[in-house]
Amino acid sequence: MLRFAQILFVSVVLGTGPRANRPAAAAWPHRAFVAALHARPVAFRAYTRGGTLIIAVDSSGRRTAAVAAIPRVRALTIKDTIHAETPAEFPLDLTKGPVVFIAEGDDSLNVAVGRNPFGSIDRVSARGHRLVVRLVSDKFVIDSR
Repeated sequence: MLRFAQILFVSVVLGTGPRANRPAAAAWPHRAFVAALHARPVAFRAYTRGGTLIIAVDSSGRRTAAVAAIPRVRALTIKDTIHAETPAEFPLDLTKGPVVFIAEGDDSLNVAVGRNPFGSIDRVSARGHRLVVRLVSDKFVIDSR
């Protein structure tokens, strides 16, 4: 009996159990970094065209830059547009569609997108006034104007 318990314990620790019991992948597999080309902050807008863009919100549901220890998060809907300033960072999921970032006025943005953890895997970046971030054949593509 003791031998069976040891084998069961090792199996659980090593993860050799059934695949159905394993945890799902990270909720938001991608991360976007939005920065200005120069030292001063740049105002921009962001909206989704099917992709999931996650923002931190306060208790009333409005976007907040001061993230709490346990932040409340919400996905942008197709009808939402957020206004923010650089530098900014957003978790997102581009599997269902693109996300758009547009600089206010005549300014330009630098947008970098990568896979989690920390957006460091397969990172792609582009500069421009209007940037559309999307996935094509599981690769990041950023269209810029």
